[in-house]
Amino acid sequence: MTKGRMIVTVLACLAVAALAAGAAPAGKAKVGEFEPSVLATPHPYPAAAPGETLQWVVRYPGATYIRLHFSRFELAPGDVLEIRDPSGRVRHRYTGLGPHGDGEFWAFSIPGDTAVLELTAETGGGFGFDSDGYGRGTEPIAPVGPPQPGPESVCGKQDWKDVACYETSHPEEYANSQGVVRALIGCCWLCTAFKVSDNGQFLTNNHCVASNSDARATELQMGYQTPSCGGGGASPSGSVLGNSVLKTDATLDFTLMSTTGDSSGIPCLALDPRLPPRGERIYIAHHPGGNPKKLSIDSDMNGGTCAVDVSPAYGNAPDTDIGYYCDTAGGSSGSPVFSGTSHKVVALHHFGGCTNQGVRMDLIYPKISGLLGSCSAGAQCGNGVKEPGEECDGNDLGGASCSDRGCTSGSVSCNADCTLDYSGCGGCPACDNDGLCESGEDCNSCPNDCFSGSGAVCGNKICEIGAGEDCKNCPSDCRQKKGKFCCGQDVDCSYSKCTDQKKGITCSMSGGSASCCGDGVCEGSEDSNNCSVDCGTAPYCGDGLCSGGENECNCSADCGTPPASEVPGQTCSDKIDNDCDGKTDCQDGDCASDASCAGGSCLPKGKSCSSNSDCCSNKCRKKKGKKVCA
Repeated sequence: MTKGRMIVTVLACLAVAALAAGAAPAGKAKVGEFEPSVLATPHPYPAAAPGETLQWVVRYPGATYIRLHFSRFELAPGDVLEIRDPSGRVRHRYTGLGPHGDGEFWAFSIPGDTAVLELTAETGGGFGFDSDGYGRGTEPIAPVGPPQPGPESVCGKQDWKDVACYETSHPEEYANSQGVVRALIGCCWLCTAFKVSDNGQFLTNNHCVASNSDARATELQMGYQTPSCGGGGASPSGSVLGNSVLKTDATLDFTLMSTTGDSSGIPCLALDPRLPPRGERIYIAHHPGGNPKKLSIDSDMNGGTCAVDVSPAYGNAPDTDIGYYCDTAGGSSGSPVFSGTSHKVVALHHFGGCTNQGVRMDLIYPKISGLLGSCSAGAQCGNGVKEPGEECDGNDLGGASCSDRGCTSGSVSCNADCTLDYSGCGGCPACDNDGLCESGEDCNSCPNDCFSGSGAVCGNKICEIGAGEDCKNCPSDCRQKKGKFCCGQDVDCSYSKCTDQKKGITCSMSGGSASCCGDGVCEGSEDSNNCSVDCGTAPYCGDGLCSGGENECNCSADCGTPPASEVPGQTCSDKIDNDCDGKTDCQDGDCASDASCAGGSCLPKGKSCSSNSDCCSNKCRKKKGKKVCA
């Protein structure tokens, strides 16, 4: 059913003076103009009749897009403003206080020269909205800005191509290009950005997006590329809005920002935080001039292939960049520079002048690593490159050294699971805070490594000083003259004689664990694996293994409960104290009815014997030159 239209307002805005939008730094491409206009609902706005909508139309003949700015936006619960193109193919919906929750925002752009606004006001009574103007798209023009650092440049012959041209010949390069987006900032400016985490974090240049207000004014357009090589119309497959700046740096010219919306349709790109050497093959996915996405893979300047030509290079500061002749243009700012070896991002493109330049990812990554979410296209342990989520990879130790642990000699290595191994270090302090309670460490010198377990119990004959027990609050456990942790005085552990370090008397400790690895008692959850200092490395009773001389008598915890008695006819001649009562075979009254004992086959006291088993007492002794049963 065709909806009724309660209000129709048409704005045919022709050539009017544009509101100044500020000058673009080097590398931004200007692709539009700002048109001031007043577009508003009544305040408050009324509810519409069933089936009706309130409608406005914004049109600027010849514009390539329309993007409205709302200075105030506040709809009643249940009401919706939809902004669409005339065909309805592209449409975006807004509710409440808008996408950022504060009532002020730049809407998603609508391609073409006409945007239709439809307010479904089932509730009414809200403030409504005020729009103070809109951006209209023009044909992309050359970037503006100071010559040094200059805008990105075409070096020699223009070599970039539509990404579709490489879909078959360079599948990995093409796949990576899908994580690159066009960034429309405010009314009129374009840069490039790329996704760096599965939760929708994007990286671009600081000179493109420097503040939260910049981020919220940024529309990230996904999939803006031609469907075929050299032809076909381009339109975004979807868009998200920037939300907030997580980290930015003017010298390194980067901004990490979060977004509002669903970007799951494109991949995140893995980072390669290292300085690529001169001559390493590279490629760039970007939106030069704001045009549909291109791949710069070839170069007529250095052997036909894009490569690192200067490493390192002077950027906004000494040695912050790498240089290359790979072609770029205004709008390419914020593009990822990929290694042709690892196919991961080694630099963030930001300006040029032949050579063009990108900021080194090994300088950016340490500043954002703690903020980055995970990336499903991330680390691959074993490829020799330390990546996010890895401590090391092969010979790439990420700068780790024995001095990190306070050690004075030796070297660090990398385990097969890409974790660091400090076992080759020497001259290390007593406490290295590696999570393992090792020889020379105890709960006093290294509480971070040695405290374990929980739940102190006063009365278990263990002075669990790690959990706060001492001579005063638990004398039954701690007041022992020969105890390691108390000197026998009815005082708390602050008493000087109870803290004699030379004698190993250490009453007071910090921490809150009941079991203290290093206190000389194998207790609680400690075992030879997690506390060899107390429990040793050999098997012990309680480790779940009946071994090392353990049996039912000396370790029922591991070997099981012993039988209640010896069994005549079965266990009375095996020379084992099976019921753990200290008596073996015929010595045990349980065996009185056994044939080998009372049954007459054993010899009574004084009779000649050759071995203990001949005697009912199991004792054959030499007496006056001959052996008799004792």
